[in-house]
Amino acid sequence: MSTFNTVERERIFRNPSNERFGTPSLQEVVAPHIEAFNSISEFGEGQPGLLDYAVRDIGSVSVFDNADSSINVDPNGSSLGNKLTYWLEDVKLFQPMVSERDTTTLKRRTYPTECRERLCTYRGRLQGKLCWRVNNGPVQSDIRDLGLVPIMIRSNRCNLKDMYPKDLIAHNEESEEMGGYFIVNGIEKLIRLLIVPRRNHVTAIIRNSFQNRGPTYSTFGCAIRCARRDQTTLTNTIHYLTDGNVMFRFAWRKQEYLLPAMLVFKSLIDCSDKEIFDALCQGDTSNTFLTDRIELLLRSFKIYNLFTRDQCLNYIGEKFRVTMGLDEDLTNKEIATATNSTFWPS
Repeated sequence: MSTFNTVERERIFRNPSNERFGTPSLQEVVAPHIEAFNSISEFGEGQPGLLDYAVRDIGSVSVFDNADSSINVDPNGSSLGNKLTYWLEDVKLFQPMVSERDTTTLKRRTYPTECRERLCTYRGRLQGKLCWRVNNGPVQSDIRDLGLVPIMIRSNRCNLKDMYPKDLIAHNEESEEMGGYFIVNGIEKLIRLLIVPRRNHVTAIIRNSFQNRGPTYSTFGCAIRCARRDQTTLTNTIHYLTDGNVMFRFAWRKQEYLLPAMLVFKSLIDCSDKEIFDALCQGDTSNTFLTDRIELLLRSFKIYNLFTRDQCLNYIGEKFRVTMGLDEDLTNKEIATATNSTFWPS
């Protein structure tokens, strides 16, 4: 027999609790959304947030003034002049506050209700420390504002966090406010989630459009969506050619590149052809179709005259020096190492 719990709901309405919610299931519904936003600054206990991983992945950037000097030279021995290196550190996302220029309400917190009424965005400051140094001189730094970021309601950067019905009502919110959305120009907005391929999971594909990439390309391929620690992803694809070769395809800045799979294998680890053969066969030497293809990969790669890992790294670094846009004073091997960690981390 069903009941509407009228008396219990009336009691909760008249005496809102400051310790628990009347309908906890509502909070559980949006918990994944809130936890995803919280991971930007706190990715688990004692671990840095996704924002820290993203800043670390950016690394440092160097520029040169091309003055006649012997301080910095490129791998060819040409003078690059003075070197300015700069990077970001300690990037933080703050709670929504009134601008510090408003001296009458200095550091007053902003709440969602006010943003709805004023038709403004519920947002917090993104701040970071910009560090730089000239040549090998001392490191200098300055705190800079990096803009304003919308804050998810009830997240760890929201001023309503850890509030229960009694406090929520005092701030003109619903007693069972569950959050999980943003307020942009006074309008409540949700993030629509899209279905994407499972991360770090290989998918075999038969697609006719693969044949348009070249005369020997077949319809067969394998794709994997690789994820970094900062949760950004990159889709890598392996193409099977009709002559038995295998090509590795990846995208960088909306431009696609194709490399022989054997070149990628040899650049990741220093090993012999025998070790590569055994690793790909996995002991199934009776499968002549497999062994013939692996032998074909090894034999066809001989035309590049690249036999060691260092030679492969120097080759990749030379080809991607301009594309990667890294420091001019880096060697080809250092550029190739950065390329490996970006596209096919070992």
